[in-house]
Amino acid sequence: MLLRLLVSIIFTFYCLNATSKVSDDIYVNAYVGVGYAYESGNNFLDSKKDKNKLIEGALSLTYEYNDNITFAGQIAYREFGEYFTDKGLRIDYANINYTDSFMDNSEQSFSFGRIKIPSGVYNSSRDTLITRPSIIMPQSTYLDLFRNLWLSTDGLMLSSSHQIAQGFLDISLGYGKLHIDDNFSDVTLGTDTFGDWEEGNISFADIRYSSGAWLIGLSSNHVKPEYLSASNDQLPLFPVGNNISPIINGKVDVKSYTAFIQYNMERFEFTTEYTYRDVVVSGFIPTPPNSRPMEGYYAQLKYAASPSLNLMARYDKLYRYADHKNGFETPVGIYPSWYNNSTTYSIGFNYYINEHWSILADMHYVEGSAWLPPFSYQVPESVERKHWVLGAFEIVYIF
Repeated sequence: MLLRLLVSIIFTFYCLNATSKVSDDIYVNAYVGVGYAYESGNNFLDSKKDKNKLIEGALSLTYEYNDNITFAGQIAYREFGEYFTDKGLRIDYANINYTDSFMDNSEQSFSFGRIKIPSGVYNSSRDTLITRPSIIMPQSTYLDLFRNLWLSTDGLMLSSSHQIAQGFLDISLGYGKLHIDDNFSDVTLGTDTFGDWEEGNISFADIRYSSGAWLIGLSSNHVKPEYLSASNDQLPLFPVGNNISPIINGKVDVKSYTAFIQYNMERFEFTTEYTYRDVVVSGFIPTPPNSRPMEGYYAQLKYAASPSLNLMARYDKLYRYADHKNGFETPVGIYPSWYNNSTTYSIGFNYYINEHWSILADMHYVEGSAWLPPFSYQVPESVERKHWVLGAFEIVYIF
């Protein structure tokens, strides 16, 4: 129903005006994508194998009030498996932006409202089909299980762009309120919890330098959501699986740092990012706070084989518990290294049929289980598969 509403809005816009420029100061863009994903094991997308369809769409509008003030917004919908489906139409971003120059060779801006968080190369545009590198993003940096923590915020952002030598130095600082939905609780605590997450706040900073073919930068953010437990909450007793124990209020404190480099050379584009997350968990069960650092990196090469065909190859490495990269042993079981790690080899393509239609596809060979929700499976030796394949295909129409 919600997707039909979004498609109807987009179709109405298309019938009225098929170009993105509605007037001299109003711009409208839209897209709809339909596809399917296949996974050979582990149920990364869904606990049921027949629910791996992909449907997404968005409608964006930009209004340039004058030379300094701009209004921008986008509504979107995404249906993709059990854990990554929006509960309804969402406001992806909606903000007022004031831009002016207060220093020589520079430009400053102030944004207020719902803001896309700048982090790494792709975070602020990861749901835009023409800018993301693949349907399934590199999980070492853009872990889909926790995408809501770093996607957008209701708050403010200060940005400053300075021309330095032959390039530009861009600095952004922001603060706002988190957005947490039911999917986040399911993938972190399991489906037998019924409490509420206090959305908490996020602070972020981003600095990047671009010059010619080079883009170099560093991003950081800090989130600290708190969980308010319900009386009937039950948590799987890790790693046994069929045992449960009551839980109490808990907190998750995550500090993330991402360093990135991108280089463009004629038909080639090389991108690499390294991400470190310091995850501190307290409460939930009567134990002292514990640190669970995550670490990951990827290297990606894109090649423009022709004006209409782009090819992609990527190597992706993720350590869910960076302190135990080689596995570890507890009184209740042994965790092999692949249970908390993943090594992924990916290939994909994007073929532009014409200015409106395009086809996207990517295939991922994964060794390890670090992509999976922490509490979806509890017995690694008997349930999770070490080697598995994930593929995705999508047909996109851009208005």
